[in-house]
Amino acid sequence: MGDTSGAASGGALRTLSFHTIVYLVGQMASRVASFLLLPLFTPRLTREDYGRLEIADFVLLLALQIVGFQLDAALTRFHARAEDAGRKRDVVTTCFSAVTLLACAAGGALYAFAAPVARVAFGGVEDAPLVRLVAIILAATCVVEVALSVLKAEQRSFANTSVSLVRLVLELTAKIALVVGFGLGAFGVLAGQAGVAALGALIAAGWLMVRHRGRFDGALLRELAVFSAPMVISGLSQFALHSSDRYLLKTFCGLGDTGLYGIGYKFGYAVNAIVLSAFLLIWYPFIFAVKDHAQRRVVLGRALTHVPALVTAMSLPLALLSPEIVRGFTDDAFHDAWRFVPVVAFAYVFWAAFQIAQTPFYVHGRTRAVPRLVLLGATINIGLNLLLLPTFGVDAAAWTTAAALAVLACETWRSASRLEAMPIRASSIAFPLACWIAALVLCHGLDVRSAPSIAARVGLAVLAPIALYFVQLDRTERAQVAELVRSALRRGGPPRA
Repeated sequence: MGDTSGAASGGALRTLSFHTIVYLVGQMASRVASFLLLPLFTPRLTREDYGRLEIADFVLLLALQIVGFQLDAALTRFHARAEDAGRKRDVVTTCFSAVTLLACAAGGALYAFAAPVARVAFGGVEDAPLVRLVAIILAATCVVEVALSVLKAEQRSFANTSVSLVRLVLELTAKIALVVGFGLGAFGVLAGQAGVAALGALIAAGWLMVRHRGRFDGALLRELAVFSAPMVISGLSQFALHSSDRYLLKTFCGLGDTGLYGIGYKFGYAVNAIVLSAFLLIWYPFIFAVKDHAQRRVVLGRALTHVPALVTAMSLPLALLSPEIVRGFTDDAFHDAWRFVPVVAFAYVFWAAFQIAQTPFYVHGRTRAVPRLVLLGATINIGLNLLLLPTFGVDAAAWTTAAALAVLACETWRSASRLEAMPIRASSIAFPLACWIAALVLCHGLDVRSAPSIAARVGLAVLAPIALYFVQLDRTERAQVAELVRSALRRGGPPRA
């Protein structure tokens, strides 16, 4: 009898890759649109305006975590394990009811106490209208995300992406009209987002109640809460890990530097937001559905090796050419934001490794380990920011993020390997790291406007991704990638199991 593990893992690779590509379309459209808005918005918004938007995002993300937004993440796991269609509808209805109640209560409280929240977050009550808009976005986003989670759990990538694209078009139209047409500044950006989110929540609620109407199950809610409670703590820690530097920057450096850093962060995070986010939309629904232990171990090993390498290959050109890219997309006041891009992009390669390395904890239901690990990273990030920001200013924020995420990735891999063996080839770490060291030296050790620097940066941006392809993949894997591309072109749809 032939060995079927290779065929099974190849089929898994094709399924994962197809849905990732579909989700990638939506993620890429969203990210590209946000960059295309920069030439329109940066002449009309000041650094302080962008600083206010960064703090508004800070308030929104914190509120989402406090509400227990991770409850809908549990939907994916329990939906996959439900034995029949009726039980799946019960999972959806129970989760939708709980999330809606929590979101409305939290949004109402935030709206009612907008003035004191604005005083703490922004430094003055004059920004209370921004907090009220954040309250609306909070409540509406929670409802919409439940509907999108159902589509992800059902592996309906086309439907999920189509909804996201429609929402994107409406949001862009509203923001452009309010900022460019009416000159409403930061308020217009948030007002456009709030209006579209509210409309989406109404549609999502109607769809969930008609198409997925089941019964509310109190016992099931307790199971969902037990599963997701550690993820709430983990989510708060992740929030501190990724966003605490914005508040600390506002405190130590002011809204102007916070806005400048936010622009650079947007570019540095771009590949992660597009590629990794698209991959994760299908990764967890897929890996939860893999019942064979040997197949799951193969898939985990490949993902841990190749996903960070893919993020590296796509991030390096962006990092190396960041001085020219940022100047091309922003107004003069924001050109200095390029210096944050290479370090942030480097940092989020470690985040990609962490996302794969933590998977065994979720597969085996050991989610209590995740908050401890993320809290470690958050503590390192906050501690280093408190130590370094007063002395080194805004540039320290990017480097502290890189240090924290590197420690997080290494410790997570070490801990999760006790549940699932995830061996790593030395070359899968050494060569990408060497590429990143070269990129950081070229960007921060030389005058980026000199001819030698430009030539070296362009050369490395072209050659490094090609070299990574041959170093990271063996001959068999390269053949599978080629077959994957040919198969996708022939079939024009997801591979059948």
